[in-house]
Amino acid sequence: MRVEAAAYRGRPIYFQVLESFDRPTREPRDEPQSRTKLTATWSNVGLSLGILLVPPFVARRNLRRGVGDRRGAWRLGLTVFLLQLASWALRTQVLGSPLQSAPVLGVQIALALLLGALTALIYLALEPYVRRLWPRSLISWTRLLMGRVGDPRVGRDVLMGAVVGVAVILIQRLEWVAPAVLGVAPRIPYGVAEATLLGGARRWRWPSRRASWSAR
Repeated sequence: MRVEAAAYRGRPIYFQVLESFDRPTREPRDEPQSRTKLTATWSNVGLSLGILLVPPFVARRNLRRGVGDRRGAWRLGLTVFLLQLASWALRTQVLGSPLQSAPVLGVQIALALLLGALTALIYLALEPYVRRLWPRSLISWTRLLMGRVGDPRVGRDVLMGAVVGVAVILIQRLEWVAPAVLGVAPRIPYGVAEATLLGGARRWRWPSRRASWSAR
């Protein structure tokens, strides 16, 4: 890793962190993709379109037939919405005037609404079939909707879900550890939201007569 920097009249004006997987900006990037990459790209596009387009139609058909659990879908969607906002609030600290924070908060609320609505639609689409084919799998969910939070079966399923979630995260982290162990170049990291990187360190103060908004 190396850092390139530039200054103008004694002030730093440019920084860039270059990793081992970065390529020069003047290098041509029009080489054809491999068949594996093309297959993976189109598979992701098809899966994303399927998740966005199929559940609304199936959920609508189930509601017309009167077999959808509307109360459960509403509660599940609301829970996902609140958890998404809580996750963003714990990862980001947006400070400043309400006018500056409103755009960032609005984007996060829209994303949380999208995830909550999509989760509710997927639940409405799958719940009748799961209840008919695997009714035992919904026992703890039904008890939770009835307010029996302390039910042993509910606690068991919550613990099992937490263990599976931790295992999935650990498996995902192996993709960052494996290259170092095998001695190969690291993979390109995922994009990180700007608010996640700048929120905790950016503290705005009211502007003076001679200066506009500045960060300290």
